[in-house]
Amino acid sequence: MSIQLPSTDTTTPYTISKSVTIHFIGDGKIAVVQLESNAKAALDAYEDVIQTLLRQWRLGEPLRLIHIMTHRELIFTPLARDRISETLSLLNRTTRIGRSALVIDGNTTRWLAAVVQNAIRGAKNVQQRLFFNYPEAENWVQE
Repeated sequence: MSIQLPSTDTTTPYTISKSVTIHFIGDGKIAVVQLESNAKAALDAYEDVIQTLLRQWRLGEPLRLIHIMTHRELIFTPLARDRISETLSLLNRTTRIGRSALVIDGNTTRWLAAVVQNAIRGAKNVQQRLFFNYPEAENWVQE
């Protein structure tokens, strides 16, 4: 599905679907995507956002992403875990360069961290890291 992303001037969350928002920081050079549900529609919208960002990101600019998955209603069911892993692995196959930070709640179980680490391992052009707080993720993406 093709979706319309907001302008990179959008600094307040723009709703893509009921449980997926996007906004930009760092003068529009960093996309911040928040996933708030494990519903199929939300997982579909999240994947659509990432695919659209990969297609539409400005040529010559490094891809900079922060994925926020700390919402209390986001429960990592097997379906959600698989879909999130599949979506994150899209970044492993892109020819673009950049950084992608995933922020999960510190209370999230370690098995989820292992699943996510497996999904982001092997990235050639987009460095990916897992964080337990947003400020550290933002600082790393901006480096």
